Amino acid sequence: MTKGRILLIGRSDCLGEKGVQAGIWTAGVHGLTTSTVIMSLTAHDEGRNFDETELPGTFIIRQAEAILDSQKIDVVKIGRLSSEEQIEATARILEDSRLSGCPVLISPAFFRANDEPALGVRAIAHWKRRLPHLARMVVVTEREADALGGFQAEGREELPHVAETLATLGSESVLLSAQDPGRAGGVDIFLDDEGILYERDFPVTRQGEAGLDTPNLSTAVACQLALGHGNQEAARRARDFIVTEQNGEAVLSDFTKVQGG
Repeated sequence: MTKGRILLIGRSDCLGEKGVQAGIWTAGVHGLTTSTVIMSLTAHDEGRNFDETELPGTFIIRQAEAILDSQKIDVVKIGRLSSEEQIEATARILEDSRLSGCPVLISPAFFRANDEPALGVRAIAHWKRRLPHLARMVVVTEREADALGGFQAEGREELPHVAETLATLGSESVLLSAQDPGRAGGVDIFLDDEGILYERDFPVTRQGEAGLDTPNLSTAVACQLALGHGNQEAARRARDFIVTEQNGEAVLSDFTKVQGG
């Protein structure tokens, strides 16, 4: 018996390694079912050659309507969007009264598999206007935070300020994952709905793998929200899951308060 349903909004990945396919796998491991709204069809190979076909906004909305007409959604998870039309379609889906009160988690995933930007400056501005205020949590890497408007940290001590600046976009909470230049690992910075900041170190053993891959991490957070956990506990459990998948075990410290409260 499944424990809940996540609506995944994002791109299809032909290799099954990212996008909604990765989300379906992650949800299944957590005992959850998924419904999907596909934004784009992608074709890429391990040599990072990349091609993408976007679906029209009307069809994107039609997918969501078909789902909401017949299924109860417990959490919505939004991944990479590739145009203003997709952003607007996503906002309209989230504003549907049938999703009222449903937790929404957004991971910008602004960069394609070949590291090219998925959105231009104008589209990112539209993303900022239309989506963050609809989210329970925004999950970003340091690079994505910079793409959102120059929220760049010169060192670890500036990361809490970056999270606070991201929160001004309107989301209830923020989870910022960054490489820690002072150690062989990363750090999660979590800002809750009361403006209290927390941090937590985690190991990274394979560069570019799950440790700093927010599309994977964000889906794991969405799963924990669907299982009924609060924002910070969902972030903690999701990181434990990623590290366990990566290293075979998870021995991590808890979040520690940085400031606020």
